[in-house]
Amino acid sequence: MASDDLTVAILFNDDQTLVAGEERDRLAVEGVDAVAATVAEAVREAGWSEWRLAVGRDLHPVTDRLRDHRPHVVFNLVESVAGQPRMEAAMAWLLEWLELPYTGSPPEAMSAGLDKAHAKALLQAAGIPTPGVAFPAIVKPRCQDASHGISPESVVQDSAAAAARVAYVRARYLQDAVVEEFIEGREFNLSLLGPADSATLLPPSEIDFSQYTPGRSRVVGFEAKWSADSADFRGTTPFFPNLEPEILGALREVATGAYSAIGLRDYGRVDVRLHAERGPFVVDVNPNPDLSTDAGLARAAAQTGVSYSQLVQELVRMALARAGVATAA
Repeated sequence: MASDDLTVAILFNDDQTLVAGEERDRLAVEGVDAVAATVAEAVREAGWSEWRLAVGRDLHPVTDRLRDHRPHVVFNLVESVAGQPRMEAAMAWLLEWLELPYTGSPPEAMSAGLDKAHAKALLQAAGIPTPGVAFPAIVKPRCQDASHGISPESVVQDSAAAAARVAYVRARYLQDAVVEEFIEGREFNLSLLGPADSATLLPPSEIDFSQYTPGRSRVVGFEAKWSADSADFRGTTPFFPNLEPEILGALREVATGAYSAIGLRDYGRVDVRLHAERGPFVVDVNPNPDLSTDAGLARAAAQTGVSYSQLVQELVRMALARAGVATAA
């Protein structure tokens, strides 16, 4: 297909109100429209046409426009519907129903990745190491992404503290919590590209905790990810280490295994804690990670010489290839 014949629809969530959580959680929600704009710029750089569509509470206008205009491919940035992260997979299901090719993971993987208890069961069934139940433990909202509801205060030392934190999660985020061992050790964000069964691991990114507040549990929580003026943000700087071959091999094995077990495709991120004696543990699998120009996936791709525009264009091509459509490079 010639470049000037290709139309890319860019869908992103427009959540007018937060259904649950803290007011600060709005920081992550409001960033999606900015990502849509940078994706649109990359699409235009390829010589393709684009149009953007915000997905709000009512899916009928979205369905009508997609059905009436039928873009060649959809770039799916939708992370929630009507402010509800558990509905993240709804847009992927809608695109499946409309038989439109789209970027990113299928709805089954979206749902599995969001539900931490379900993801843990799939990982364990595939032999991927995950934290067990022991103290100190970390308490996380069961179905939430972008570190909503996670902070150093999420790390608890006994059952009474765990019960109190579970009660907080239920009250603020209106869902159950997952309680699992807090793994002390190095933390890695592992970005991957490609199909579920043959993904490529991009250069691993590690969190530098050297400037982290002494005595505070080392957690990359919500403040560390989204509040640039916070001490947690300044104390959790990502960098690309030179890794020993055996460590790199171990990280690649668990990351590609987790990516496959959850059923991710095109792109995704696997978060791993590396215990000094017990090795790597997968602590999160994200089928829809942040695609900002300065986020982990784009930075990891840049380490291999792939620009942000090239990354976006490759994701579009992967989606089209599944539909049997070839594009000019």
